Amino acid sequence: MGISRRNLLAASGTAFVAGVAGCSGARDHDCDIEDPGVQTEAPRAIIGDPASDIVIRVYEDFGCPACRVFYLETFPPIRQNYVDEGIVRWEHWDWPIPASEWSEEMASAGRGIVDRHGSVAFFSFAKAVYETQNDHSYELIGDMAEEVGADRCRSIADAEFETYEPVINADREAGVDRGIGGTPTVTINTEPISPDQIPTTGAISQAIENQTDWPADSHIWVALSVNR
Repeated sequence: MGISRRNLLAASGTAFVAGVAGCSGARDHDCDIEDPGVQTEAPRAIIGDPASDIVIRVYEDFGCPACRVFYLETFPPIRQNYVDEGIVRWEHWDWPIPASEWSEEMASAGRGIVDRHGSVAFFSFAKAVYETQNDHSYELIGDMAEEVGADRCRSIADAEFETYEPVINADREAGVDRGIGGTPTVTINTEPISPDQIPTTGAISQAIENQTDWPADSHIWVALSVNR
């Protein structure tokens, strides 16, 4: 059964309150950092076939509990069967509600990872962000950045000073213009998958299959064997 966006936004608001309480005093770090300055441009995190005619856009908030479930449970089989196979182009779009006090800071740190180290490093960073969603801190940002080969202090600075705020705001505004009203929202060639619901692995698989010229039974078993 799908989760309604109304319930999602209510849950996100609860998460924000809990996050503020849980992160009190968690902003310590050992870096002597300076403001990197505002960045108005940065590449987007993209994996899969960059030239594919099937473009999946995912609007996410790193502080959103439903986004955590989506990224850690729904996304992996789609990545294995469609993204890594070069069938689709998968794009990350920042859409912080914000669901927690770390939503925008994590988004800025993540955009810096893309900017300096590329998409593969970003998606590894994103996985770590979701796995530690209830324990965010600047120190943790540095640890996660180091794990993907990034400079810990620069990533902390990107978060603390929200270096990529204009880029993130541009993503959010583009989403609003396209009718995005909650996270996670997944679109295929600009059309929402499961409007007003959080799409399942099966729903995304079916939407991708509908965009291909394959025989009806060639890949659809993927959608039937995972999260339905």
